[in-house]
Amino acid sequence: MWDGLYLNGYVTPPDVIPESEIDIYVQDALDELEFITGPVTSPYGSLRASLGYPEPWKINYVEIGNEDQLGGAEVSYVAYRFAAFYKAISAKYPNITIIASTGDTEAQLGNSATDFHEYSRPDLFVSQFGYWDNVVDKDHLTLIGEYAVIQGNKPTVVPVDWSGDEKMITYPSWVGAVSEAIFSFGAERNSYGIIGMSYAPGFQNLNSYEWAVSHFHLDTNL
Repeated sequence: MWDGLYLNGYVTPPDVIPESEIDIYVQDALDELEFITGPVTSPYGSLRASLGYPEPWKINYVEIGNEDQLGGAEVSYVAYRFAAFYKAISAKYPNITIIASTGDTEAQLGNSATDFHEYSRPDLFVSQFGYWDNVVDKDHLTLIGEYAVIQGNKPTVVPVDWSGDEKMITYPSWVGAVSEAIFSFGAERNSYGIIGMSYAPGFQNLNSYEWAVSHFHLDTNL
């Protein structure tokens, strides 16, 4: 769900919808959920049916925003934006798990989950094998919504260079595949607290891309 954050080229601080106006966008989210899940007797369920889909879909998870920790956006996210969406959606749809987008527990309410993203180098992924042993919370599940090796190793374990001075990798590598697998095993052995994992990206437009596709595609012809 879009939650009132404009990155605007990653300016700091980013532009956000003020608290006095956030309810407008919360209502948009509720209308969207009614369009997907509502009966044909509801206003937006009726609209869906008129488009040829009388049977509603089931929604199990809703994430509020995407990477709302960027550029200082977490301040307003924790203060009011996440809570506004969480309270309205959970009141009407108590069976939906609501996911915070900051990757940590700062914004969590009730039984909400969080979405963790990691773009890394091989050595850093390997060093995080035990990461989930220490942070998994059975009361607040984690979705590992994006993860990928996108730059090569350095002499020391350092994070990705996002400045643009160092290019992203063009092709998958064996060390990348192994390191992602090690990171994944660490999450799998703590799966009681992990909703799931999704690689980013799974497809690649050779004319326009930021980094290579999934390393796990290497063995598809074996």
